[in-house]
Amino acid sequence: MNRLLVAILLSLTPVLAHSATYYIGKTGSDSYNCVQAQSASSPKLTIKAGLACLSGGDTLIIKAGTYNEVISGGAIPSGTSDTVRTRVQAAPGETVIVGGLDVYSRSFITVSGLITDGWSIHIGRGSISDPPSTYITLENVTARNWPGGGTGGAGISLGTRQDGVSSYLKLINCSAHHNGSTKLDHGVYVSPRDSIIDGGSFYNNSGHGIHAYSGYGAGQIDNLVVKNVIAHDNGSFGILIGSGRNLIAYNNIVYGNGRLVSGAGGIRTGFGSESAKIYNNTIYNNMGVCVRVEGQSTNAVVRNNICWQNSNNNVSDGTGTAVVSNNLYKDPSFVNASGFNFALSRNSAAIDAGANVSEVKEDFSGVQRPQGSAFDIGAFELSSPPTNLRLVAGN
Repeated sequence: MNRLLVAILLSLTPVLAHSATYYIGKTGSDSYNCVQAQSASSPKLTIKAGLACLSGGDTLIIKAGTYNEVISGGAIPSGTSDTVRTRVQAAPGETVIVGGLDVYSRSFITVSGLITDGWSIHIGRGSISDPPSTYITLENVTARNWPGGGTGGAGISLGTRQDGVSSYLKLINCSAHHNGSTKLDHGVYVSPRDSIIDGGSFYNNSGHGIHAYSGYGAGQIDNLVVKNVIAHDNGSFGILIGSGRNLIAYNNIVYGNGRLVSGAGGIRTGFGSESAKIYNNTIYNNMGVCVRVEGQSTNAVVRNNICWQNSNNNVSDGTGTAVVSNNLYKDPSFVNASGFNFALSRNSAAIDAGANVSEVKEDFSGVQRPQGSAFDIGAFELSSPPTNLRLVAGN
């Protein structure tokens, strides 16, 4: 190939912009310019100043400390694709507390490792006329001690009850605890469609641990997945999946809920939900019913769940048409329930007693299903050696 042709080809090859990383720290100064703030030794002092340096696809690393600032509105620029995300994250292994987190009308953003204490987190859109938020991920984020107000809020809100357009929002290994003061204040409130809650702990909230509901009804909160979470000691139900189509909750560990609301317990579906699936959950020692299918639901399926030592140790089907099968209502022989280890002992009646369901490919701890001739019932599949997992709460 001659040199002229090579030169022409090189001139036509796009030059990819290199994403930059910026730093914030309590020893920093906002007098440092954005070039200097790309070094951990010369960070910006405030989150506001650090965010001002960002372009789409950049990363902002916040070092340890308490920052009495709200990361609000459109302060974080959108990324450009799922592989070119803008990231705002705590420095690895360091505790970062911020004065609130609101991400409105943005896309392709990941927020990681931040804690709000006494403040809430909102992802969605600011008003009914704003564009939606899409492809926003929170990883290892904690919302705690939000005082609430009894108006249907939460420590973490994905959308609002009227946000029928935001979509593809994710909580990965997050925590919401000790939030709210009434049964209308929840750990997490979910309303957008195609959202995922995977892992994490949701506990000691005044209302539900996780409350999925949209004021727009079915069609706006479709395809929600809630899996591998621990929901315990909440005032109402541990988990509600409601008002959407094709909702699924599986491999969740739900215990000790219903302490403030009479009859509340483990998991519920309703409010116009269609084809909700409640699979392979361990539902233990709740104050009310194990699983409740509300009368407004259609085509619900409740399968492979352990219901043990709940005050009402049943699946309550208000529709009379739900498919209810392969649930265990007797002692499942946990390894150590008093120590919060809900793995199965080798003599458990749950082993190989479940129905095989295609949506649940692994158990709570990542063990492939099935290990035997059929699925085990509950959140854990017996593995060799047996899983020995003590469940520990979040920050």
